[in-house]
This record gives sequence, structure tokens and C-alpha cells, in this order.
Amino acid sequence: MKEYFTAKDLQERFQISRGTVFNMLNAGKLPKAMKIGTSYRWRISDIEAFEANGGM
Repeated sequence: MKEYFTAKDLQERFQISRGTVFNMLNAGKLPKAMKIGTSYRWRISDIEAFEANGGM
């Protein structure tokens, strides 16, 4: 079972561009991401909680 979302996953889930994903992350409008090398990952549970609290 998948535990993390990628930026591409968030793009598809929220129908936004890659740039918007990172703009929102930098503005504090998305849950904190983990950086692994040059990649960012978001816990699925964090994104689901974000949505449950009215995000996107």
C-alpha cells in the first residue's frame, strides 16, 4: 500500500500545475513535505487530514 504522495499525485488529485503545488508548499498552504534527495513526498494521511479540514 502506498504511504506517500508525490508532487505529480497532488497535481492529479487537485487538478493544479506542478508550479502551483510548490507555490502552495512554499506559502504554507499545503502540509509539510519530506524532502528525499531532490524529491518531495507528502504523507497520504497528512493530505487526507488537510482535505478533511477544508483544504482544496
